[in-house]
Amino acid sequence: MAKIRGKLFLALTLMLVLIVFGGCAVQRKPLPPEPDAPDRVPEMEVKPAPDRSPAEDRDIAADINRIAESVPGVARSYSVVIGNAVLIGLDIDKDQQEQGISKIKNRVAEKAEADSRIVRAYVSSDPDTTARIRELADNIRNGRPVTEYLDEIGEIIQRLTPQTD
Repeated sequence: MAKIRGKLFLALTLMLVLIVFGGCAVQRKPLPPEPDAPDRVPEMEVKPAPDRSPAEDRDIAADINRIAESVPGVARSYSVVIGNAVLIGLDIDKDQQEQGISKIKNRVAEKAEADSRIVRAYVSSDPDTTARIRELADNIRNGRPVTEYLDEIGEIIQRLTPQTD
């Protein structure tokens, strides 16, 4: 009887060890992507426009500024064209701010993307971002190549989410 009891004890101990160490293994499944993760980089649809000169891009930026400034609530607009995308910084009229800055930004993005030369518009009314875009636009308008500022432009685009889909 003692032999059977010993074998039974050994078998139960072995099963317990297998259950404890085998049943508690960590499953390695990839985590699903979080749709609104704050550090998620927006999908960039920026494609080069090899058939356009820097002067043509500056003309497009000027056209986008006129379009943006035609939206009620926009005091001033600054634009930088990169391929088929545009960065737009807005100065919003103080008396229009309570009526909805996001509505103004969405309207500007819609109007900019209605231009056949633009696929994606990134719009900001944040004063710091607008100042950065204004400085970039001034430098590019004064003849500096946009390629000198690609890192800074990429950083701005990462901070902004596309205004329309």
